[in-house]
Amino acid sequence: MIIRDHNYGFIAAPLGKGTYNLAEIEAALLGIQWCLSNGFSKIYLESDSTLLVQWLNNGKGFPWSMKMKLQQLSNLCQQCGEFICSHAYREANYPADSLSKLSHQLPTLTNCTTLSSLPSHIRGFALL
Repeated sequence: MIIRDHNYGFIAAPLGKGTYNLAEIEAALLGIQWCLSNGFSKIYLESDSTLLVQWLNNGKGFPWSMKMKLQQLSNLCQQCGEFICSHAYREANYPADSLSKLSHQLPTLTNCTTLSSLPSHIRGFALL
């Protein structure tokens, strides 16, 4: 996940850990928490995880093993002044997809808050 401002400028890139779905949920949690704690209440979340988008938009059909994390995420979304979640194809979301793959190699949750803190092979694409 990459957090961008209203002009699509880079703000931060929180990285979850664990399985693909869990990493997506954790990255969304970190991203929305960051936005809310920094005064942003209108949030538009794009994810290449169709499942995450369905879980957030429908509020059902998720596995019991992820229920607590998804409930936390849902509670955060309700704190937003405006929240929209939509699907973005992985091919059109290269920087976030690359960060997601990287997150599987990390031992802890990580939050990149500057472009220079991103891995070099992702940095140029994050500007797009």
